[in-house]
Amino acid sequence: MKILKRMAAGEEGIFAWAMCYEEAIRAGLSKRAFFDDQRLGMTDEKFAMEYESKFLGAAEGAVFPFDLTDRCRTLRDIEIAQPAKSNVEYVMSLDIATSSASNADNAVLTTIKLVELDNGGYMKQVVRIQSFHGKRLDALATEVRKNLVRFPNTIKVIVDMRGLGDAFPQFMNKPWTDPETGKEYPPLVRDDEPTHIDNAVPLLHPFIASNLLNQQMVSATTIALEQESIQLPINSRYIIDGKIAARDDDDDSEHRRLTKQELAVFIEADALQIEMGNIVGRQGANGNVLFDSLKSSQHKDRVSSLMMAIHYISGLEEVRKNKLMRGNAPMVMGIVSTVY
Repeated sequence: MKILKRMAAGEEGIFAWAMCYEEAIRAGLSKRAFFDDQRLGMTDEKFAMEYESKFLGAAEGAVFPFDLTDRCRTLRDIEIAQPAKSNVEYVMSLDIATSSASNADNAVLTTIKLVELDNGGYMKQVVRIQSFHGKRLDALATEVRKNLVRFPNTIKVIVDMRGLGDAFPQFMNKPWTDPETGKEYPPLVRDDEPTHIDNAVPLLHPFIASNLLNQQMVSATTIALEQESIQLPINSRYIIDGKIAARDDDDDSEHRRLTKQELAVFIEADALQIEMGNIVGRQGANGNVLFDSLKSSQHKDRVSSLMMAIHYISGLEEVRKNKLMRGNAPMVMGIVSTVY
């Protein structure tokens, strides 16, 4: 820990190494019998984290275990803004939290790119994750507005409207002027209520959690992970000296140095994977399965934001698949006649 603190302070020429237990045996620091004894009283996951330097971030019985999420961490091309002339659509999702207490939840804004698939579904690319601590609703509304400027092809913003979130639309229902460009953008309102505001765009989709919706969120996210129709940013350990490492020895492509904003997306994805690994299911009093973090001290803001978006997108996929099926249905032609 002394070495780590010196590294954090910027001291060069030193490094810390988390060893596998086999290295401790080889170096004569410990006996194999000690580790064999320790293994007897632990789950495989706990032993791996304690003595094999595998920081899985997954609880025993996790709904989204490490091996399920890790195979979806394939996205190398994250986006801080929508590419020029892009016609691909995006969905955003905001999990709201406003407390500034050090142990309080974060607000999380997730941006997902929808890449059409032949089967009627979408490849859901998580191109950006942003977390905010202690921001009030007005400040969160501004962050959403800024992100919409960066991603103008956004078709919906899913908003957690429990508790304080119920008041969030009040901070979006007026015209907003981008301070950087001076361009004015129209008011944004809920898509499930009539409005008398001129030029208002029904972009905000309310999400009010219930046991049923939580189960549907988990199911939709599990299916996306199992089918690998979701791409999460690669692990930040593949970023070396500010650049994404080559895929293999044959990959001689040059990678530019990432900006701080870009690097933050990969670090946020690391935190997302850990949060996902801490989600477990518990039997409720009425027989329903309740999904939550293993411990009350563990956060699940990033995974909540992700699952709200995946749940909404699953509805879009059903609509698109039905349209494709109708479009591919064989045409039957004939003559209608009267039978006597």
